[in-house]
Amino acid sequence: MLKLRLFAIITALAALLTSPVTYGALFARPDCTVRLVGERAYFTGYASVFGVADLRGDVTLKGTFTKALAARMRPVRLLFKHGGDVNSTRPKEIFPDPIGQWTRITEDDYGLYVEGYLDLNVPAALKALKLIQKSRNAGLSIGFQPVEVRRSADGRFREIVEAELSEISVVDLPQHPLARLKVVRPESKP
Repeated sequence: MLKLRLFAIITALAALLTSPVTYGALFARPDCTVRLVGERAYFTGYASVFGVADLRGDVTLKGTFTKALAARMRPVRLLFKHGGDVNSTRPKEIFPDPIGQWTRITEDDYGLYVEGYLDLNVPAALKALKLIQKSRNAGLSIGFQPVEVRRSADGRFREIVEAELSEISVVDLPQHPLARLKVVRPESKP
C-alpha cells in the first residue's frame, strides 16, 4: 500500500512538473487570505488552477465550469473535507451540512476563483478554520462530475473540458497543489 501511494505521489509530481504551463506559473499564485468578522471567517482563493495537472492527472481548462455556473439553480456547497473527516470514527455523510457559503464563484484567466465565508456557529467550520490556521497544506478541493473529457495530446493527462460543480471543500491536502490557502489574520470588514 505504501509503495502504491509513493508511486502515485511521484507520478503526480512528475505530471505537475511537465504540465502544459510555464515553470514560473507553477509557483506563482495570488494571495489567499481569511478575515475574521464577527461569527464569520471570510476568505478568497482558487479552487482549481487551469492548465496544471492535479495529483490524479486531471487538468481543468479555462471554460470547464462556465456552462454549469451559468445554469446553476442551487448554490455550490461549501463543505469540510468533502463531508467526511478521515480522523473521525463517524462515517462520511451522504448529504453533509455546509460549513458556510460561497458568495462568488467565477472563472478568470488563472483558474476557478472563489470568495466565501465559514459560519463559525457550525462545529465543522471551526475545525476548518483551525485547520487553515495551523496547516501549511490547507487548501481547497472541488467536487465535480465530468460532462466532457479528453486525453491530452501526449495521452498522459485527462483534460476536463466541461464539468458540473457540486461542492468546494476546505481540506488538509488538496488534490491540486496550487489550490491552497496560506494566511489567516484578523482584519476589519471584508
